[in-house]
Amino acid sequence: MNNRGNLLGLAVLFVILSVVAILQSQNPNNEGTTPPTPNIRFQRVFPNLTVLEITAIQLELPASGQRFTMRRGSDGLWENVENNAVLGREQATDIAQTIVLLPYQESVPINEQTNLDDFGFDKPPRLLIQALLNNSENHIVAIGDLTTTQRQYYAIVDEIELIYLLERGPIEFLINQVESLQET
Repeated sequence: MNNRGNLLGLAVLFVILSVVAILQSQNPNNEGTTPPTPNIRFQRVFPNLTVLEITAIQLELPASGQRFTMRRGSDGLWENVENNAVLGREQATDIAQTIVLLPYQESVPINEQTNLDDFGFDKPPRLLIQALLNNSENHIVAIGDLTTTQRQYYAIVDEIELIYLLERGPIEFLINQVESLQET
């Protein structure tokens, strides 16, 4: 009798699982399904730059005069230039990695017809990024206005005749760092 009850229980379980499988196969557009992520390819502004090549970084908000400068000490740790205090390893590394990985999707050539005012360069940059490298070279990035989609910032990099459309997230992160670690 007990075997007959177990067999009946297994049969009921099999029927329930079969019904669930059939219902799921008939409704492929489940609400819980995540839509596919668009295939967006980011490029790096400085594709060959590494964190270890950077010896100093200055972030400046020219409109407000807020500025933050950090340099790599002889022990390899990042220091706040203003007070020679060692910065938190994670925070300093995040700042340096953000500059190294600075992402963009597209750029616009600068030519004689380009009006830089249209990109927010008729006033001081929103953010000025400077990175000094261990070979004495430096990189400078001037951040202009947000694009019309509000997802990217216009930027001019070094002396390259392009306007880059940099992703908003990393730029906002760097602006927040200046505001929290500023030297005036």
